[in-house]
Amino acid sequence: AHRYTASAVTEIEILTHIRRRAREARRASHVVELLEHFYVAGPHGNHVCMVFELLGRTLLHEIQDRGALEVSETKRCAACLLECLAFVHDEVGVLHTDVKPENVLLAGPAPVGRVKLVDLGTAFYVGRQGARDIQTREYRCPEGVLGLWPFGPAADVWSVGCLVFELLTGETLFDPQSPRPGEPFSKDESHLAQAVELLGPVPAELVRRSPRAARWFRGDGSALRNIAIAPPPPGVDAIARVLEENFAFARRDARDAADFLRALLRYEPDARVSARR
Repeated sequence: AHRYTASAVTEIEILTHIRRRAREARRASHVVELLEHFYVAGPHGNHVCMVFELLGRTLLHEIQDRGALEVSETKRCAACLLECLAFVHDEVGVLHTDVKPENVLLAGPAPVGRVKLVDLGTAFYVGRQGARDIQTREYRCPEGVLGLWPFGPAADVWSVGCLVFELLTGETLFDPQSPRPGEPFSKDESHLAQAVELLGPVPAELVRRSPRAARWFRGDGSALRNIAIAPPPPGVDAIARVLEENFAFARRDARDAADFLRALLRYEPDARVSARR
């Protein structure tokens, strides 16, 4: 299909740009290296082929086989991934838009540590973005759900937060449910409800700016239309509580992990930490 060919051509352009900038800067990008590309003529036109360096298993395979990773392994993966995104965002001006365990591959032997980011098929330059829907559902940022376009590097940072929780626990942070027949809510509203339960109410300013908010929020934006959900009580760290009660984290470890995750999972894109800091 033409759109897949166009996507592959853009991916080749971006990967070539990343490789060139990394060599100029004499540093590792932690993005999979494109070694070569070529075309194969077929009955439906030219098929784009890309040759990549050989890497190991995905983080998804690790989670499926082992469940949660060791905290030390998770820290190394997170540091490597954030260093990668800092380079991609700041030096190349690109958003990956699909950070998830399937798209992070091991670049060395066990224990898990060095990783590389792969699959830039939906990546785009910040200044040349046309996509209005981004990211795999479980890792989709609030601005992606709410349709607050254009997107910035903070979208990838949110996905990293979701991924880190998954490495720590073996479970996805958000698992929005599709409605059964007759239920009035949508999968997007289910996603927002899970966020509210964990992170508190969606800020009114984001609701006001969203062209989609009327589908899910009551008139004043204070509550969801079709799902009654209570935010965490004042003073309760819901992320830490989940880590303690559901995954047997020690209280100090749960609080440390929650502090880190909340910095990545702030509703307002401008309030999230950048990949570099």
